[in-house]
Amino acid sequence: MTVAIPSWQQRISPVLDTAMSLLVVTCRHGREASRREVVLGPLTPDAFARSMAELRVDVVLCAAISLELLRLLEHSGVQVQPHLCGEVNEVLHAFGCGQLD
Repeated sequence: MTVAIPSWQQRISPVLDTAMSLLVVTCRHGREASRREVVLGPLTPDAFARSMAELRVDVVLCAAISLELLRLLEHSGVQVQPHLCGEVNEVLHAFGCGQLD
């Protein structure tokens, strides 16, 4: 499973649509296998959705997202979990433990 989290100063970015970087984490057998930061330029919603497909992202954890981008990502098979905030590592840990509230 590959998880993408828009990040700014080690916290979840306020709005996915305007995020300039993503933390992309790949997990195998319930454990983190790799982690990398992907720097994005200003992207249209279509280009953002294509980027997620190219990165093989399964899940995006974010704070806020436009309805247009949400629909594009879901249409591409990417699960989106919005309305999250906090430090990236804490949110990622809570997601891995099934404890996102």
